[in-house]
Amino acid sequence: MGVGAVSSKTVVGILSVLFLAAAIGMWAMGGYVIATFKNIGNLVNSHYTLVPAGVMILVGIIFLLGAISGFCAACRESRACSLTFFAFVFLTFALLIAAIVLSFVYKKEIHNIVDKEANKSMDSYNSSESVRRDIDYVQQQMKCCGSFNYTSWKPTPYGVDHPNHVPLTCCKTVNTTVCLDGDLGKMGNATATIIYVDGCVGKVEDFIKKNLYYLGAGAIAFLVLLILGMVGSCYVLWQRKESSYFNLGS
Repeated sequence: MGVGAVSSKTVVGILSVLFLAAAIGMWAMGGYVIATFKNIGNLVNSHYTLVPAGVMILVGIIFLLGAISGFCAACRESRACSLTFFAFVFLTFALLIAAIVLSFVYKKEIHNIVDKEANKSMDSYNSSESVRRDIDYVQQQMKCCGSFNYTSWKPTPYGVDHPNHVPLTCCKTVNTTVCLDGDLGKMGNATATIIYVDGCVGKVEDFIKKNLYYLGAGAIAFLVLLILGMVGSCYVLWQRKESSYFNLGS
C-alpha cells in the first residue's frame, strides 16, 4: 500500500469524523431554530421557520449517512463505499448551495413578510389566545410595542376596545400600578419612561437577519468541508483505480 493511499484514507477518515460532528451540529441548529421561532410563529409565516429547520435536520441526516459511508471507504477500501461517500458529499454540497441562495432571496423579503404578519396578528390579538401569547412574548423579550411603534395599537380591535391603551406587555415593569394599566393618557410626557415605544417589526427583522447571517456563515464553512470531502473521495477512487491497474499489470 502506497503512501498516497494511506494519506487519502486518512483524509477521508478525518472528514468522516467531521461529518459526524457536523450532523450533530446541524440537528442542534435545527432544534435551536424550532425552539427560537416557535414563540414568534404568528409574526413570521410558519413555512419560513419550519422549512429551514427541516432542511437543516435533513442535511444532518445526509451528513450522518455520509460519515458512515466515509468510514466504510476508509476502513474497507471499498469502491462502492467511496462512490457512496462522494454521492452524499455532492448531494449535501448542492443542498447547501441552494440554502445559501434561498437565504439571500428570503433576506430581501423579510421586512414585508414580518410587517404583513405583524399587522395581521395585532388584528387578532383579542380573538386568538395563541396570537396574544406570541405578541406578548415578543413585546416583553424584545422590549418593543406594536408593529411600527406603540401608536400602532390604536386602529386595531384591541385599540378600539381599549381606547388610548396599550397591552401591559408594552410596559417596562410588570407592576400595573406603575404602568398605569397601559393608559397612555395618564402617562403624558412620561410615556417613553413607562412603556417601550419602539416597534417590534424592526427588531424581529434584525433578529431573523442575524440568525440568517450565522446560518449562512455556517453553511459556507460546511461548503469548504464538503469540497475537501469530494477531493478526498475522488483521490481514494483514483488510488483504487491505479491499484487495480497495477495488479492486472503484474
